[in-house]
Amino acid sequence: MKSLIVFILCLLIIPTVLAVDLGEFEQNNIVELTQVCDNCTYVHLTTVQYPNSSVIDIGINMTKVRSTYNYSFSNTISIGDYIYTTCGDPDGIYTCQSVDFEITTTGDKVSLSNIIIVITFLLVAGMFLYIGSTFDKEKWMVKTAFHLCALLMGLLAINSGRIIASESLDLTTMGTSGLIIMVTIISFMFLYIFICATISAFKQIKYRNELRWDY
Repeated sequence: MKSLIVFILCLLIIPTVLAVDLGEFEQNNIVELTQVCDNCTYVHLTTVQYPNSSVIDIGINMTKVRSTYNYSFSNTISIGDYIYTTCGDPDGIYTCQSVDFEITTTGDKVSLSNIIIVITFLLVAGMFLYIGSTFDKEKWMVKTAFHLCALLMGLLAINSGRIIASESLDLTTMGTSGLIIMVTIISFMFLYIFICATISAFKQIKYRNELRWDY
């Protein structure tokens, strides 16, 4: 019983500043940093932590609109999680609160449908790759065509994955690197098809010339 009374008293005595979950916002757009406090005479925006963990001192009073305090934050170039800290005086007691928000390329989070699309592209790429491997070397054109389709599906998967990975700067770099590698492989595949087609054409010409001379 005594423990319950102590707990209730703590809830009544400890001042609280209500934190707001801001969510996700688009890169390079202005974000309204907010803090709600019914019994504060001021709320001070002290610091902002960037995705690279660097902390910038802001040191400015937030604008009050009824019980909501806000500040227009425009430095949203970096992709990732931001944390800002506000300090106020609820019930005359100096109290600080940290709130986080996230910056992405599109302002949206990855949905399940985006992931399903990438998995589908990968499965189709695997299917084309398997079918192409069943043909003999004599049917190099058909074999290469299926392998090329597999690479194209892989390219679509990499590009879709790169878009999804835009929420993270590291993943974006990985996705871009994968896209460049896939384009390079496809270029070599086109070159391989061109060389094989040229050789096949010369063989056909030589074969026809031999038939002509034999005739």
